[in-house]
Parts: sequence; structure tokens; C-alpha cells
Amino acid sequence: MTTTKRYDLARQTTATTGTGTLTLASAVNGFLTFAGAGASDQDVLSYFITDGSNSEVGYGTYSAGAQTLTRTVLKSTNGNTAISLSGSAQVMIGITAEDITDLYNQLGGPFTKPTTSQYTWQNQPSGATATDTNTGLVLRAPGVNADSQVLFQRNGSYPTTPFTFTVGLEFAAVGQNYEGFGLYFRDGSTTKNLNFGIIWSGGATIECQYWSNTSAYSSTPFNYGSLMLPKFLSVQDDGTNFIFRIGNDLNSMVKITQLGRTAYLTAPGSIGLYMNSSTNTSGMEVAATFFHTTVG
Repeated sequence: MTTTKRYDLARQTTATTGTGTLTLASAVNGFLTFAGAGASDQDVLSYFITDGSNSEVGYGTYSAGAQTLTRTVLKSTNGNTAISLSGSAQVMIGITAEDITDLYNQLGGPFTKPTTSQYTWQNQPSGATATDTNTGLVLRAPGVNADSQVLFQRNGSYPTTPFTFTVGLEFAAVGQNYEGFGLYFRDGSTTKNLNFGIIWSGGATIECQYWSNTSAYSSTPFNYGSLMLPKFLSVQDDGTNFIFRIGNDLNSMVKITQLGRTAYLTAPGSIGLYMNSSTNTSGMEVAATFFHTTVG
């Protein structure tokens, strides 16, 4: 799919007839011309044409000097070919389904939305919930006056190394120290686990925590402040090391550090999503939406 530009409120009439290049006329009442909306010469634009009972969606190249727009048809009421214009059609700039797919691909998609059926509770403190929504899987934990990890284990056996576990997440505001959410690796023969995620520690940070069990924090192998929190977190297990990466899209993940695997876990046995409500005496909930998870 060709990458296109979009501009708001652009809608014009056209006196063009037939199936060829459009010549743009005046703005429709209450709208702007393409130029008035900000379009520049040679911009490739996604367009919508309406002409009585006929319509067409596609993309084309805009000529500012000639005031024309070429037509490459994506979908139409004429068998997905160009409709024959009557001379009284209207054309507007819009967003097509293909544009959305293209945007997802630019971000490294298409995203793989997790569902609750893919996970099993490994530790579910009182009041903790997991819910499927249109945008992803939502983990929610109530505020409690104790460290209490929510561990939602990915079903199936531990993946064969090397592999990378990646999650995309959005989250609600947090304000109590050590509240957080992200992904975890858990030992197969002990209760130890290694968490990697967004942690509140006097401010939002990118942090790895080592826990000897679900309610006993042990240490922080690393902690980095961040001016802009990432949307994606990943940990690669290459059989020897855990390699930690962050990014705002899947095409530009950057390595921040690595840890020797056996320094923390004897033999990893499971992976999953975690949340920690920490010592939240205010009773404020912690919630995060996981909109993407992949293992591979």
C-alpha cells in the first residue's frame, strides 16, 4: 500500500466526467479546498468520491498547479474499478482501511491482541481481574497495604530458546512507590521471578525487579528514568542471557541492558504478564491494557 497524506475538512466539487483524472473545482459549502486544508503539490492523498448512488475510494497524486487528482481505485460500487463520473461529483480526503493497515505495518504490526483464554492465573490476589476488551487484555488490581504481585501466566510450556517475549501496553496513572506492570519470567523449580516493566519509584521508570516469591521483593537489577515511557517492552532469552529492549514501535526496539540468566533463575519455566499494586494505602487501583503480545 502506498503511504498517503491526510488533511482535515478537504472536500471539493468536480465537473469531470468519465473515469479519468479529476479536475477539482470549488470547495463544498462548509468545507475547504485541498490547498486550503494544507495539501501540497505532488502529495499522494487518500480520496473518497460520491456521485449520486455511486462511490469510489482510492489514492492519487495531487497537482496544485493544475488542480487535478489522479485515481488509483481501491474499492468502488463499480466492481472496484473507476466509476464513470456524471460531472456533479464530490471528492474528499479521508482515511481508508488500507491506510490503517499501513499505519500498523509502519509501527511493526499487525498487532497480536492477547486474550484471557491464552493465560492462566499463577498468582491472583484478592480483587485482581483480567478482562477482554476491544483494545486488548486489561489487568486490574485493587490498592492493598502490602506487596502483592498479580501474575498471569502464558499457557503452554516454556518456549525453546532463543526467543523473544514482547508486550505492548497502555496504562492508567499510578502514584504509589513500586506499583508497576509489564512482563515476567518465572523459575520452573522455585518461586523466583524476574519482572520487567514500568515501575513508579518517585517517578515513572523502566525497571527490572527480582522477587524470591510473589510477596517478597529481593532486589532491583537495573532501573532507568525515562522522559517518555515506551509502548513496547521485550526480553530475549538466548539460553544464556536475558536481553532487555524498549521502543515506541516494533521496528525501532533498542537494547538497554542484559543480565546473565542463571544469576537470577535456575531454569525458567514460564512467562507471562504481571502487575504489582504494592503498598498502596490510598486504595487506588492499578490497571494496564496489554494490546499486543508475541513470542518468537
